[in-house]
Amino acid sequence: TMMFVAATSYAAKTLTWQSTSSTAWVTAANWYDTGAAATSSTAPTSADAVTINNSQSATAQPSVTTASQACKSLVVGNGFTLTVSGSTATFVVGDSVSANNDITIQNGGTIINSGTVSSGNPISFAGSSDVMRIDSGGTYVHNTTKSYTTPFPAASQNFDANSTFIWRGSSS
Repeated sequence: TMMFVAATSYAAKTLTWQSTSSTAWVTAANWYDTGAAATSSTAPTSADAVTINNSQSATAQPSVTTASQACKSLVVGNGFTLTVSGSTATFVVGDSVSANNDITIQNGGTIINSGTVSSGNPISFAGSSDVMRIDSGGTYVHNTTKSYTTPFPAASQNFDANSTFIWRGSSS
């Protein structure tokens, strides 16, 4: 007798940050699934597209502080800040498909990379063809002892006029 176990399949979702009190990336109630009727969803997985702005009347600014968080694409804008910090926080973004903007920082959005993981990088791409784009009004702050060039290869960045890149404290 043979027994088959069906594999669980998770459909990709488009998630928008909606928290007004908690900052935890991993809390399901902090996310709004734009393709579902329910207001809360699950924390993002590597298959999900994520937007962090004020479209859901969110006021709390999100942070990644625990290990092994991921998403397929990330847009941070409209004055919101995503902070990656802590000694175990590892945040992987991307879909390994060339010509896509995997991380987009725009319209007053900011990503602060201040993680201090002992091995690996606080923020990294899923694949070598993934791209970070800083549009006009976007800011990336690198405030960690980890190398900037390891998680974000020089060929994988697009900087628009009026974008800001701040490098603080890197040893590389």
